[in-house]
Amino acid sequence: MLPAWMIDQVKKRKDEDAALPVYDDPRSHPNDNRDRDDDNDRDEVLNCGSGGGGQPQPPPAPDPQLEAKAQMDLEDHRAKLQADALAVEDKKKADKLAQDKIDFQGRVGGAYGLAKDYGTSKLRTMGINDDYGIMSAYENALNKAKGNIPDLDPSPGTYLGTDLWENTVGDIRTQNRNKLTRGYETEVPTDFANTYIPDTADDALIESIIGGQYNEASDYIKRAKDRGTLNDVGYGTASTALANQRAGAIARGNELGLGVLETGRTGLKDIDKQARQGITNWDFGTEFDPGTWSGKIKAGANTFTGGLEGKLRNAFGSTEFFDPESFIAKGGKAQGAINPGATALQDAISEEEKRRTAGSVGAF
Repeated sequence: MLPAWMIDQVKKRKDEDAALPVYDDPRSHPNDNRDRDDDNDRDEVLNCGSGGGGQPQPPPAPDPQLEAKAQMDLEDHRAKLQADALAVEDKKKADKLAQDKIDFQGRVGGAYGLAKDYGTSKLRTMGINDDYGIMSAYENALNKAKGNIPDLDPSPGTYLGTDLWENTVGDIRTQNRNKLTRGYETEVPTDFANTYIPDTADDALIESIIGGQYNEASDYIKRAKDRGTLNDVGYGTASTALANQRAGAIARGNELGLGVLETGRTGLKDIDKQARQGITNWDFGTEFDPGTWSGKIKAGANTFTGGLEGKLRNAFGSTEFFDPESFIAKGGKAQGAINPGATALQDAISEEEKRRTAGSVGAF
């Protein structure tokens, strides 16, 4: 450890040196009378004494407390110098960071402006009025993306690319198509084909058509009784067989009728497909009216059901739902033979009846 008095001298010397101006070459300043022989000064300090014989006096005995204080003062002085240097460096860093942030914000602002101009240009190219809120949604997307740019990122424009515009337009297009779909499905029931053309749409017509054939068959059997071909027993048996077959005839008619109804439903489903394709193809600037398409479906259903009787008769064609000859034969079997020549006479009468009724039975 250095003596306290020596530490004081060193510290004092450093303070004096720090206070003096600094020159590149002392020889270029002749008026500077400062003694630059630092080594001689130090020698003088070390060689100073009380005189006598030229022998230096020994230095005073060191004071531990003074030496400790001097050492602490020296350390404090060094720490202050270091702290001052760090403060200068920290200020430089802070100044640089502040400038970097200013530059970063400038880059972000520039990138944002370019991105917004891109959207404006694209909207103008689309040639539509912004009735869909496209630019507002795009600016919201830009602001959100800008908020996610990492601080001091050197390339903020990469976070504000053209995909933001394309995604925004795509989202709004999808939203409008979904809105049109909801409006259309509000107008058109989910099971619209069966709703507008129900299974019961042809019930009355089938009852009428089959009822007509039933009455003809019943009259045919009654004429056989009037001719004497059937007695009361035979007539009752034939009439009962005819009545029993009515339910089966209705069931068969309904089965054929369902095929006819399905053709009408297919037509309505074709209109529905066209409507939904229109929604799928919808784009900005085009029109789609759900009410127009629901009106077409309803009109199609009304047209079909209005001509349903003719369609059913065409579908039935020459179908005979009742066979009166078989009923008469069953009645004849039940009653037994009426007279020896009855069979030949019955055959002749049957042929005549067939000839007369051929133009009415099963012709629609």
